[in-house]
Amino acid sequence: MSHFSVLVVANNDQELEDKLMPYHEYECTGIDQYCQWVDDIHDEHLKEYNEETVECVLKNGKIIGTKYSDNEIIKSMWKRNGIGFSSKDEFIIAEGYDLVDVPFKEKYSTFDEFMNDWCGYSKKNPATGRFERWTNPNAKWDWYEVGGRYSNRLINKNGNKSDFAYVEDIDWDTMILEKKNFLLKNYDDFYSYYNQENVIPTVDEITKYEEWASRYDKVKTVILDSTQYAKISRAFDAMDWYMWGLDEIEKFLTCNREEYSVVPALTYAFVGLDGKWNQEAEMGWWGMDDKSKGTECYDGEWWQLVQNLPAGSGIYIVDCHI
Repeated sequence: MSHFSVLVVANNDQELEDKLMPYHEYECTGIDQYCQWVDDIHDEHLKEYNEETVECVLKNGKIIGTKYSDNEIIKSMWKRNGIGFSSKDEFIIAEGYDLVDVPFKEKYSTFDEFMNDWCGYSKKNPATGRFERWTNPNAKWDWYEVGGRYSNRLINKNGNKSDFAYVEDIDWDTMILEKKNFLLKNYDDFYSYYNQENVIPTVDEITKYEEWASRYDKVKTVILDSTQYAKISRAFDAMDWYMWGLDEIEKFLTCNREEYSVVPALTYAFVGLDGKWNQEAEMGWWGMDDKSKGTECYDGEWWQLVQNLPAGSGIYIVDCHI
């Protein structure tokens, strides 16, 4: 799962909630507001119900449940084998029971029962009588909190730090300078480690580079060979950067020190006066995002917002999770 920072223009907690609510994830919040019927999934699951099978545990010819049910007897048949990352769950059928492929139509007497229990869809679109997904198509977060892991990011003119402030009280110059110094340190640290001589890649580094290059055509246009990959990887390790990818590498390798330290937007997303969600990219699980779904000229839009907010506008920094 992923955390990301969001700037929200709001003057109180209720307004903050109102601004963020259009972007909630129904599957986690359970709130119907802003949801709609999308993705007709009726026919594909009906075909599955009519034609496919599921592994079931039988006792004396009677179905106890599927291999994945919450039945306590069946759950006890799952065993954890191995150690650490190499371990995995294995299903070992107990003596006196049988594991049999059973047609879904035999396990579930009706299609509705199959959809409710196996597929997790509890209701149909009343307008069509068909199973569709009831969801918020604009979902961006499943929960949020003010500050969170991004606490005290706002620096006030009195020197205090906070998660909420009025725009006229924020010391933007100090915030910009702090971010610029942070970027300069990153740049200097990277090249202090990257510019090591006589680097010989290990077998593991060679393998990782070749595997990465085989999956993404752009890799070899950014990273020339496994030796350069080893230098880059070791530099990030020394900097304690555990999450990095081709975008970060390309920026270090193609920007000079001044270019790299240009201060970008100070949060990953923002919701302005108009309530519209803007984002650097579409955030997914485990910190993976999709740049193609980001707001065009996001950094410029972010700075244009904060520099033109009228006095009396409140700003929250929010930790959103998805």
